[in-house]
Formats: sequence, structure tokens, C-alpha cells
Amino acid sequence: FKMLTRNLAAQVASGKAYMHQAAVMAQEGKVYLQQEQVKYNNKVVADREEKNTDAITMNSIIDQYSIDRIDLLKIDIEGSEKNLFSANTEWLTKTDRIILEYHSEEDRKQVVSTLKKYNFSITFPTENDGSCDLLFASANSKLHG
Repeated sequence: FKMLTRNLAAQVASGKAYMHQAAVMAQEGKVYLQQEQVKYNNKVVADREEKNTDAITMNSIIDQYSIDRIDLLKIDIEGSEKNLFSANTEWLTKTDRIILEYHSEEDRKQVVSTLKKYNFSITFPTENDGSCDLLFASANSKLHG
């Protein structure tokens, strides 16, 4: 977050970017963020009594920053996809496109089910070996929102 603050200082000062240090989850509150050696692999651990990180919903972010539309949302939340797409998903009505990395079959199923409820078209790219844990979703403009 310190590096992000430094890298985006000009954009934040001009109002083009906002920063919020929190885990994006389906419910507000506190969660335990497990620190890994490789920082981009940090992840929320659900079964810990200790809580060390604030959790915020996408709906709260949209309200707090008065966001009308999300043109493209990139989601890579290290295994919390199922949680994010399980409740309070109204933010999807303001979202046009999503690129998401999922981390389990259970996460993929929850994400796909929720996106279909909001009339998204979903595609799964593949790598040369036929595997890939990404999905691309686009809102169907006639049915979306």
C-alpha cells in the first residue's frame, strides 16, 4: 500500500484515483489477512478468530466515491471470489466488464452463477496447455441493470 500510495500520488491528488486499504468482501467488518512471503499471495483466512484488516463491500466503495459506472474491473483476490460474489452484489448493475482470476472450482461456480443472474456473458480464455484460471465477463447491455 505504501508503494501504491507513492506510485499514484499525482492521480490521487488530481482526483483520478482513490485508495482504500481494505479487503473487498461481501460484508463489512474485519477479517484476518494472512501475510505470505510473496506479498501478492496474501489472502483472507476465514477461520481465524484474530482480525487484522478492515473489510469493505463494493457497494460501499461505489457509494463512498460516488461511482456511476465501472467500465472495467480487474479482480484478483486470492481465493475470496466466492465470498465477494455470494451477497450484496448490486454493484454488478453498475459494472460493464470484469476480468477475474479464480482460485478454485468452488469460487468459479459461485462467480459464474452470480454473473449469470446479472446477465453477463462469460468467456474463459485458455493457455497453450488448455488451462487458465481467468474469466472475462461483459454485461449484456439490453438486459443488464
